[in-house]
Amino acid sequence: AAAAAASFFAAAAAVACCCFCCSCCCFCCSCFCCCSATFRRRSAAASAMAFCMAIFLAKSDDISEKDKLFFFFFFSSFFLLLASVREKTQPNTQRKKRKMLLELPHLKALQTAYGSDAPPIATADQLLARINQYSKVKRIDGLKQLLAWHQEDPSKPGAGFFEETLPFICKMALRFPHYPQLPCLQAGTAAQAVVSAEHGTCLLAVMFLCGFDVDHMPSKDMPLGSFCVLLGAGNQPWNVARLQMFVHFFERARAQLPRGHISIARQVKATPPDQQLGMWRTCAMPLLPLQASADGSIEHAPPHALQVDFANAYLGGGVMVGGCVQEELRFSVCPLACVGVLLCEKMNDNEAIVISGAEQFSRYQNYCFDVTYGGDYQDPAPRDEAGSVKTTMVAMDALQVVQPSQQWSAPGLLRELHKAYVGFDCNDGSWSKAQLKCVATGNWGCGAFGGNVQLKSILQWLAASAAQREVLYYTFRDVELAQALQKVAAHLQGRLVCTVFAKVTEFASQWRPGLDLFQFLLDWKED
Repeated sequence: AAAAAASFFAAAAAVACCCFCCSCCCFCCSCFCCCSATFRRRSAAASAMAFCMAIFLAKSDDISEKDKLFFFFFFSSFFLLLASVREKTQPNTQRKKRKMLLELPHLKALQTAYGSDAPPIATADQLLARINQYSKVKRIDGLKQLLAWHQEDPSKPGAGFFEETLPFICKMALRFPHYPQLPCLQAGTAAQAVVSAEHGTCLLAVMFLCGFDVDHMPSKDMPLGSFCVLLGAGNQPWNVARLQMFVHFFERARAQLPRGHISIARQVKATPPDQQLGMWRTCAMPLLPLQASADGSIEHAPPHALQVDFANAYLGGGVMVGGCVQEELRFSVCPLACVGVLLCEKMNDNEAIVISGAEQFSRYQNYCFDVTYGGDYQDPAPRDEAGSVKTTMVAMDALQVVQPSQQWSAPGLLRELHKAYVGFDCNDGSWSKAQLKCVATGNWGCGAFGGNVQLKSILQWLAASAAQREVLYYTFRDVELAQALQKVAAHLQGRLVCTVFAKVTEFASQWRPGLDLFQFLLDWKED
């Protein structure tokens, strides 16, 4: 009976060891297939140590079978536990990421729908049927409205759309495989992508045909890169007006492809908040000249001005989904800037995105829900040898104010100052920093985001001066604001950034509704 029990125990132990070893092998295989390189190395080391322990125990005569089984399970579990301990998570700016590339998963479907063997498209409903072969688009009323407006006014975009413009769009979209794959500009990593204007036209054509949908973007943290909303926005005149701007771009591109290149660069300054505070408290740069104007606009600022895009954290904001304020209008009249929508993940608080070479093709009239297509625009900006317009815009997203006191808090002030400084302290490569000597900006984050215009104007001035750039401030026809800001600028010009920052923080600490920052600064008599 004792011998039978011992044999049974030995057999059970052998089966248990085999099962455990199989589990270890499966665990290690999964580690090798799915986990990081560090985790795979640890798992391999743990398996090797467990194997050595098994050999050692098998050759030990002084240890009972029961104890051997216990030690084997104990040490093997311990080794595997060590392997599974994760590394300390690094900050977003330091963690190595898998490189992401822009891909077109619907390429074969596009080739079938728009290739040389496909029948021509003669109506908007036929175009909708083709798009629905690879993407879910419910309606195309926006395009129908655009064509109806052209019938009423032949000077508006839409002439020969099905005969000339749409075949050109399809032809350009099918050229996607002929261009190099583009890297996505991931959050937390400073990087740059340079795209030829011709390649950008191809990408915009794919977007028009809804070839990039939200389920197939390189990252889930990227904006929509499809015209599906604009094509269906027939009951929204402001979106049909922006669709006219894009169609006009394709009409111009069909006549002559745009020249040069578009550069899209993610700027990152990963400075901890305590160091940011120390920087502004000790910044001995003088406030540089600020010129406020109620006339003109940022996109028509003089050459050599860094033009501010009042951005959403998702580049382009609602350019593809129905927005109609500063950023969306800028991307509509400069369509090649929309390439950045396909490449850029959502911006962090310490990031800005610089876009160079985005030519303007259209004008717009009015603003927001009253916006209309304003006609063709021949961009007068100087060009480099390749034909790229020497225009640089910086996209930076403002704080979205939930409570009025939020923007006056210390974290709110530092966030906006650092964000503006990241954007203003850049060099796009086509101009030297001495040539790109001023910032063209305005009421950044003071519309839908609820920012205080007096505070934002002063913070931008501080950030621009720290970046050694003057300021051209456009108040968008607000004469009273322009006069008040110019008066403050005359009073403060030449004072140090650190001393003005101290006065702003002093005011912020006692802020309550009704207090006037401009008047507080005008009453300040420096010792």
